[in-house]
Amino acid sequence: MEYAIAEGGDGISKFLGWRKKLAVLAGLILIVGALFLPMTHHISAKKDPRAVDGIIDLTNWSLKNEGPVQLNGRWSLYWNKLLTKPEMAQADSFKPIFAEVPGEWENNGLPGRGYATYRLTVHTLGNDGPLALRIPAIAPAYRLFVDGRLIAETGVVSSEQSSVKAAYLPQTILFSPSGNTFDLYIQIANELYPQGGIWFGLTLGTEPSMLSLKQRTEIVEIAVFGGCALLGLYQIALFAMRRSDRSTLYFGICCLLGAIRIGAVGEMYIVHFYPHVDIRMLIFMEYLTYYGGVTAALLFVKELYPKDYHPTVMKWLVAIGCGFIVSVLLLPTEWYTRLIEGYKYISILSLTYILFGIGLAYWRG
Repeated sequence: MEYAIAEGGDGISKFLGWRKKLAVLAGLILIVGALFLPMTHHISAKKDPRAVDGIIDLTNWSLKNEGPVQLNGRWSLYWNKLLTKPEMAQADSFKPIFAEVPGEWENNGLPGRGYATYRLTVHTLGNDGPLALRIPAIAPAYRLFVDGRLIAETGVVSSEQSSVKAAYLPQTILFSPSGNTFDLYIQIANELYPQGGIWFGLTLGTEPSMLSLKQRTEIVEIAVFGGCALLGLYQIALFAMRRSDRSTLYFGICCLLGAIRIGAVGEMYIVHFYPHVDIRMLIFMEYLTYYGGVTAALLFVKELYPKDYHPTVMKWLVAIGCGFIVSVLLLPTEWYTRLIEGYKYISILSLTYILFGIGLAYWRG
């Protein structure tokens, strides 16, 4: 009888051990899915063209046959200028800075806050039909023109700091250029973030391909959101039934924070459901889920494999993460957004240490 009980206990332990391993595997899959979420851009054997000194040449690239292209490279940047429509027609008379896109103003020795106009001349084959432009979240306010015609805007752009109104809204805009060559102008005003500029690349393609890309991105994000939310609720429910296993609580928190983050960044579904949500709330969720997710992941693996992580290292990493979480809760947006550069190195160290411990645990069996 004692032998049977012991054998049954070993079976339960093995089952619980496998459940934890499956949870880790599922979590890693979700994390990898979230990391590669923005990489839904086409994959082509041909290298994408790049902008050079404010001009991108797509005459050897068929948007219809070879797919969308990211408008990355060196754009013309007119600092402290919001070019008007007449000035756009005479833009060649102004001396620009050539700035890397995506990139921050500081990379060109400019302040993080201010206003500017970007310009890119696009040469195309002209036989691709109606086009579409994928515009990521350009914070905190922008206006986008094609040949002087306004086609998209978010927030309120102004040269007066008090008049700038911040907003977030990723968009896919349809337009038909008047010829084979057209000029893109983007007016940007930033008085909120410590780093201004175009942080993410714009993508140009045919109308069908860009709408298909948008749909695929939405499907992937919704799938990852649903997976994170359901897995998080399931893990927290397990903790409610068995409070001795805190790893389920931390993993559940990590998954729920991931779900919230997906709603606040990327396609920003929160903005679509609540158009009047304050940008500071979106930034709050973005930063809190980043710091909180890494910290919850540390606590999770510490509970799961306590023998494979040094307690002092874990205490320091968790304490630092908690400190950054407190900064988001207590400091104004303009202050705590300045601190993220320091935590990027901490997060890389933390994730490396997490993977090292998991690998060590599996190696030990």
